[in-house]
Amino acid sequence: MIWKKIVIKRIRRNLEKNRPGNPSNKMLVLFNPDFPVDKPFLDRLAKPLQIPVLNIRTLIFEKVPKNPDFTSVTEKSFGFFGQIKDENLKKILDQPYDIFIDLTKLSNLHEQLLSSYVKSRFRIGITDSLPEFYDLMLQVESREQLTENLLTFWQRLQFSK
Repeated sequence: MIWKKIVIKRIRRNLEKNRPGNPSNKMLVLFNPDFPVDKPFLDRLAKPLQIPVLNIRTLIFEKVPKNPDFTSVTEKSFGFFGQIKDENLKKILDQPYDIFIDLTKLSNLHEQLLSSYVKSRFRIGITDSLPEFYDLMLQVESREQLTENLLTFWQRLQFSK
């Protein structure tokens, strides 16, 4: 059980330090099979912000890698104390992002750890159980509802042009 305390400490430290200052015109979307996404969905999210589709990275957290269209992350991507073992994942998480959209419910420690490693200026989540992870939390049940809520949010804050 001591490893859980160490990993939680790492999560808190990651959340404090992973706020890049300069704009990057990049977006990262983290999801799991419970809230699947596809390329048209990502395009609808990015279009109002004028983020090129090529600048959208996606990570899927799953038990066994099944989806070749997205970068898969599993529990085996992490070491015993929460360090990242997967070199491809390290490269993705070392980049700064303007927007991070987390479509997981952060229901396990590995999802929380992965989310905490993301370097993002603005963090959006769909769970209200861990408010320290996000700048904006949305209650949504579907991709369509998420898209509507985000587009409304972009317009109200005049993010979209």
